[in-house]
Amino acid sequence: MALATQNPVEMHCHLILATATAFAISIAALPHFNAPHVLHEKREVLQPKWVKRDAVVAGRTLPVRIGMTQSNMHQAHSMLMEVSDPSSSRYGQHYTADEVTELFKPSLAAVEQIGEWLKAAGATHFSHSVNKQWMQLDLKVEELESLLRTKYYEYEHVTSGNLHVACEE
Repeated sequence: MALATQNPVEMHCHLILATATAFAISIAALPHFNAPHVLHEKREVLQPKWVKRDAVVAGRTLPVRIGMTQSNMHQAHSMLMEVSDPSSSRYGQHYTADEVTELFKPSLAAVEQIGEWLKAAGATHFSHSVNKQWMQLDLKVEELESLLRTKYYEYEHVTSGNLHVACEE
């Protein structure tokens, strides 16, 4: 990811999403919050146009989006070909957005496990995105740091002066 070319808001969302997604995937099969921690990603070198500043102030709320694995991906190609191939009886009968959402939404077990994990961690207000692919919530930085076992800092872009929030691991 080229940090220096992205909008700070996009960078913030991408980094939060990447961190939350990696952690959610690592714990999806685990029954409770006190599961062993698995580090999935660590930034060894900071992009030269970004300067690490102070830790994010306690109490600041950050958006969290946890990406969940889609179901039925093994069928996606054949389903696409079914409506795209002129020799198919389903040719031209394209899927609606609702049909696509239903076909590829995460398993109920995955949704329940992530929900149980969030509840065990003290999160009480979370929801699904419209397309069912994301669990979404807002957490205070100290709650997110505890949940993901990381530390968030502000980073400043040397040219624009824009700030964004990120973690190193």
